[in-house]
Amino acid sequence: MKRDVTGAAQVKSFAVPSQLLLGWQQTPISERARDDQHILGVNKQSWRKSGAVWGYRTINCDLGESCGKHRVARLMKPEGLCSKTGYGPR
Repeated sequence: MKRDVTGAAQVKSFAVPSQLLLGWQQTPISERARDDQHILGVNKQSWRKSGAVWGYRTINCDLGESCGKHRVARLMKPEGLCSKTGYGPR
């Protein structure tokens, strides 16, 4: 049986001051996370513009911003954005 443990119970069980937990929950989004969201939006637009054909390499070239291809691939993978391969109808 699994027990659902609330945040307050976790704080008590680990002897963590509640101020730390509340401070962590209220931290603003980091600059890199904001950049990731911006890059992901541009990637989606570029991918849709290509007819869902381009992969991360081509989108990285089309991006026009300073960003590595591995970062583009890392952002595209969870969203299900990938290139179409093969010779079938598109």
